[in-house]
Amino acid sequence: MSDLGNGRFDGAHLVANFENLNPANTLWQKYYHLYANVDTEEKRFLDFEKWWGGFYFMTRKEIHTIVDGLFVGNKLERGEFVLEDGSEVDLKRNDNPVVVFASFGDNITPPQQAFNWIVKTYGTAEEIKRRGQVIVGIGHSKIGHLGIFVSAKIARKEHKEIIASFDMLNYLPPGLYEMRIKEDPEAPGEYLVSYIEKTMEDILALDDGLEDEQAFYPVMALSNANDTLYRMFVSPWIRLAANDMTAELLKQLNPLRVQRYLFSDLNPWMIPINMWASMIKKNDRRCQARENNGFRKMEAHNAKAIFYALDAYRLIRDRVSEQWFKTIYESPWMRVFHPFVPADAEKVANAQLEALRRRDAAKWRRFMAVGSFPEAIMRIFLAVGFADQRIYRHGYKVIGRLIRGNRRLRDIGDTELQRIVRTQARILQTDTDAAIDALPVLLTSRKDRKEALSMLNQGFNMIERKLTPQERSVFDRIVAVLQARPNTPNGE
Repeated sequence: MSDLGNGRFDGAHLVANFENLNPANTLWQKYYHLYANVDTEEKRFLDFEKWWGGFYFMTRKEIHTIVDGLFVGNKLERGEFVLEDGSEVDLKRNDNPVVVFASFGDNITPPQQAFNWIVKTYGTAEEIKRRGQVIVGIGHSKIGHLGIFVSAKIARKEHKEIIASFDMLNYLPPGLYEMRIKEDPEAPGEYLVSYIEKTMEDILALDDGLEDEQAFYPVMALSNANDTLYRMFVSPWIRLAANDMTAELLKQLNPLRVQRYLFSDLNPWMIPINMWASMIKKNDRRCQARENNGFRKMEAHNAKAIFYALDAYRLIRDRVSEQWFKTIYESPWMRVFHPFVPADAEKVANAQLEALRRRDAAKWRRFMAVGSFPEAIMRIFLAVGFADQRIYRHGYKVIGRLIRGNRRLRDIGDTELQRIVRTQARILQTDTDAAIDALPVLLTSRKDRKEALSMLNQGFNMIERKLTPQERSVFDRIVAVLQARPNTPNGE
């Protein structure tokens, strides 16, 4: 397509493929919804169609890099994606929190596909922690692929809360989390946000396993072979024949553009329609038919019948395409296109990772007795607050207020505070009991211990909730270790 476009790829092809995924909506439902609510839907429909029809162009190199590196080649997942300057993009070296938003209503990138890269890239949640990274997943039950990006409802809830959590994500202990957003019963329009620790098994539970992805290795091998042959023997001839005039002609003749031109002011046959539309809008006697109108009921039933017929066609088409794919690419003779990784090589890689984890654990054990009052405070807050593998955003805000209100902690900069949080989190993740037992080494005076426990007690009173059984157990253990018990949170 880039060669036919004289070096440019027409984004209309991507939009056409997207629309073909749901013919019931593309061919019928969106237009029926418009005309069934023509007095109120005009502006929304036109605004969206103008944006949706503003097709984007990419260069030959851009689209080839995207397809080869991200889709067919899947190089980003393996840490082999190379930028134009020659630098490699390795997700394992990313220092910033990653938020993955997926929906079960998305038929392009469903949650299984959106989250499975985490399993294949890291293997275990422990590897994410070892690398000091934070990955947060958030799922929606029904919004479609496009709605994730442009839906007003998603913007008011999920997008708003994700953006509001950006600062907090830098203070989360390394690991894999699910972000949950629930309505606040005491504040209409506001939401309660929490982060629940997850494992790779939770991600794999969304799917039937990774075995069904084996078929894509022969696809990748065959695609690479076709790409090489095309570039060597076909592309030069296409480029020789293409020029600016042929590229513009193909652009203007694209079906998605033609269907818009036919019903625009560019078509002189539409001039009477424009005049009639203005006259009809000015007709004050025009009114909507009642809900119980027989013709309106008949119209609604016929509209549903057409929608379900087109949707049935989609289901049959998708099932047939899936079966053809499996028949071709899961057949034994196709596996010759991709040599699978030998089991021995996988065992060696796992053994190397296990050695790195043991070395990492030994490093954090050496840091258990290193630090003073700031490190001890953060260790205590993290130990109690994360005792049930759930962190509340409101709780983090309370901790922030306590830290900024303490004369010994308020001058700590954000970068240094993030470092302390990450360090103490990794120490607790390595050995929680040993980390708690080491607290007296960090809080050498009785005054420091009382102040630390007083801050913890104050924090739980500020969030106005009772301790969970797990939090209570860790709290009691910390008090016993420090041998000083202040008033119990919430008067318990």
